[in-house]
Amino acid sequence: MDESQRLRRLSKKGRSELGDGDGDGDGGEAAAAASTFMSDVSDDLLLEILIRLPDARAVIQFSSVCNRWFSLVSRSVLYFIHEFNHHHRRRRRLSGPGSELPYTLLRRGTYSASGSSLCSHDTPCRHLFSPDKSKIFRPSSLSVPSSSRYLDHNLDWPWPSPSPPPQPRVFSSFDDLLLVGLSRRKLYVCNPVTRQQALLPDPPAHEHTQTGQWNESRFRSPVRLYFWHCAPVGSHGIMYRPFGENNFEGIVAFDPFKGAADSQRCRLISLPVEFGRGWRDKCNRVRLGVVRGRLRLCQFYWDKKADYFVLKAWELLDATMSSSSSSSSSWNLVHHVRLRRRDETMSLFLIALHPEDGDVFFFTRIVGGDRDICQYNIRRYDYEYVCEFPKSIGYDLHSLCILTLVYPWWPTTIPVLLGTN
Repeated sequence: MDESQRLRRLSKKGRSELGDGDGDGDGGEAAAAASTFMSDVSDDLLLEILIRLPDARAVIQFSSVCNRWFSLVSRSVLYFIHEFNHHHRRRRRLSGPGSELPYTLLRRGTYSASGSSLCSHDTPCRHLFSPDKSKIFRPSSLSVPSSSRYLDHNLDWPWPSPSPPPQPRVFSSFDDLLLVGLSRRKLYVCNPVTRQQALLPDPPAHEHTQTGQWNESRFRSPVRLYFWHCAPVGSHGIMYRPFGENNFEGIVAFDPFKGAADSQRCRLISLPVEFGRGWRDKCNRVRLGVVRGRLRLCQFYWDKKADYFVLKAWELLDATMSSSSSSSSSWNLVHHVRLRRRDETMSLFLIALHPEDGDVFFFTRIVGGDRDICQYNIRRYDYEYVCEFPKSIGYDLHSLCILTLVYPWWPTTIPVLLGTN
C-alpha cells in the first residue's frame, strides 16, 4: 500500500468517525463564509495552510472533511510530506530547546562486561515510558501495563510455518523505526505507529545488487568489537560503536557510504581529555546517545571521597574528521555537574540520554528497597519520577539496554524493497 492509498483509507475512517453533524443558524453562516473563502483561495495558499498543521493526524482529520483538501495532499503526497517535515524542522530550529518531539523509551535486556548477563538481543523489547504528548503516536496496545511486549500488536509477521512466528527481537532503533528479527536471516524494518514493515532481502554472496537491495559492505576494524557493549547508534549516515573489553576505550565510526579505499570508511575516535579513566571508564558508567541528531557521550560515576555523583557529557563537533585528526579536540564538553544524593541509601545508574533535550538524563534509582526510573534536569537541578521499575524483573539496574523512538511530525514511510520474498 503506497502513501496515497494509506491517506485515503485513513481519511475515510476519519470522515466516518466525525459524522455529518446537525446544522443550525450559526453553522449555516459559518458554512457560507467557508464556502466563500474556499472559492477565493488558491491551491498554493491552501497547501501552505495544510503544511502548517501541527502533525500528521491533524492533516488526516482535515482532509477527511473536505475533498479539496484531501486532493491537495494525496495528488502529490511525497512532496507534501517532504514540505511538511521541512517546515516543522525549520520552525523547530528557530524555537529552541523547548520544542521537543514525542518519544518512547524501550528496554531490551542488559549490557554485560563479561557476557554472563542476559543477552539483550534475546530479550523481548518492552515499553518503558512515553510522555503524555506521545500518546497519539503510540500503538493502542501500549495502554496496557508497561511490562507488556512492545511488538505484540497485530503486525501480521509473515511466517511460512502453520505454527505462530517466534517472538520478534528488536536489535536497534532509528527515529521512529525499529530493526526487528524473527530469526537470524529474517530481518524487518518496521514502524510501530503505521504498522508498516519491510523484509530486508538476504545479503548477496559477492557483488552488490540493484537499488532497494542489500549492498555488501566489508571493512576491517583496527580494534576488536564486543557484542556486550552498549548498542551502536547512528547519526547522519554514520554508525558509532564503542570498543574495549571491560572498559570504554574509544569509539569506532563506520560510514558504509564511503568507498573501500577511503580512510573515512572506518576510523577511530579517541575519547575527550576530560574523560575519567581507570575505574571510572567501566562500560556501565558510560553511555552513547543521539540528541537531536548529534552524537553525545556521557560518563557518570560516584565520587566516594567527595560524596557526590559526577556527570559529564560531550558532543562530537565534526563527524567527518579523518582518523589522523580525530583527537580529543573534536569533542565539546557540554555538561560537567555534581549531583547530590537526597538520601544516604540512594543509588543512581545512568541508562539513557534524553533524545530531545540535552539537559535531561534518565537513571535507574534505588532508595532502600524501592526502585524506579527517574530523570534529572540540569536546568532545574531536580530529580523527577518517571515510572516504576517492576520488582519482578531481575535485570541488573546498572546496565539496562534502552532504545529510543522519536516520532517525527509525519511518520516515516517504509518503501517496498525490491527482491523481497
